[in-house]
Amino acid sequence: MRFPSSRPLDEFVGKRARFSLPTDDSCRGRLVANLIYYQTNYFWIFCIIFVSLSLINPSAVLIGIVFTCFPLALLLLSDIIPEHAANPKFAVPIGLVGAAALIYFMRDLLSFIAVVLLPSLIVLLHALLRQRNIKTKITKFVDSHVPAEKKTPMGYFLGLIGVNSGLFEAELS
Repeated sequence: MRFPSSRPLDEFVGKRARFSLPTDDSCRGRLVANLIYYQTNYFWIFCIIFVSLSLINPSAVLIGIVFTCFPLALLLLSDIIPEHAANPKFAVPIGLVGAAALIYFMRDLLSFIAVVLLPSLIVLLHALLRQRNIKTKITKFVDSHVPAEKKTPMGYFLGLIGVNSGLFEAELS
């Protein structure tokens, strides 16, 4: 996996950046091309906004992370633990305590979700509204035709969610 360098700020949001509302035809292509070309800039924007919002109420974000990761860990561990070891005598009280804790910490969980979704929305809006240039089209084409071990992180992620980042079409599966 290769990590591309950051693009110049002037090109990202400065004088050379052009913004407009996309048409239905150019919407997907523009989004994919900009996500691949400006991926390092988007990563830094996401991190800066995420940390800034997390500093407003850090305990809520940490509790939200725990309550988001805990069910995922249980889901992964459920395949490891044999069925005969799961004792309903312990599972019901633990489930009730977990549900009560989830209700009690719902505000913190929603704060964490907002802290994650706001930077994501800003990144997606910028990628959608920023007009493509020849560099973004070339980068998108090159990233779609390299082997998996040489792909960029955004190209790999877009491939995982089923977005074809070819030059002429980008279809969501």
